[in-house]
Amino acid sequence: MIMTKKLIIFPFNTKLGTDKLQKLGELILPALKCKYTGFEVMNHEYARHATIPGVFAPDVVLGTYTLIEGLPGRGIHRTFGRRLNGDHGLVVTDWMISFGGYRAGGSADEINGTALVTIREMPKENQRDLELIISRLSGVALHEIGHLYGLEHHDARISPRRYCPMINRTWDDPEPYKRTTKAKFLDSRGNKFCSDCYKAIAAR
Repeated sequence: MIMTKKLIIFPFNTKLGTDKLQKLGELILPALKCKYTGFEVMNHEYARHATIPGVFAPDVVLGTYTLIEGLPGRGIHRTFGRRLNGDHGLVVTDWMISFGGYRAGGSADEINGTALVTIREMPKENQRDLELIISRLSGVALHEIGHLYGLEHHDARISPRRYCPMINRTWDDPEPYKRTTKAKFLDSRGNKFCSDCYKAIAAR
């Protein structure tokens, strides 16, 4: 199969520097070797403290901003999708993402070829541990990039202790959102896709 795409990583209002985003790309790329020739971290004009009209809204309760990208082709996906030429984009931000009031760790838009991940939903106890953030963020990124190739959520294992990145919760726990910590869930995602997902990605 001829690989024609590159993964472009865009920093957007994030404390993660180029070196950490480079590490993120290095963790992601092996799982997607069937599709991408490589990756590039952009020194983007929106790297820090920039605002984009129509992409964010002030949150008076939290005193911060909420990204608005609930509709395909709108908001942040469209903004960064315009900077791609057949490649895929991964936008990394510290800002909160929400859909109708529900907070999320990421999103994907096949129309614009962009995935979006945030460190805002990482466990509070590791917010200063950038290495751990990158490790956990790689699983979130693979999950969202998987959606760009049409993958759905499922619970396939890739090892006795790890799931395919497309898992959406810890399925072994009968009350996953009550009894399972977010850190345990994030660490349950593997750094490669199950064989079925990998084949599906390669066929696209």
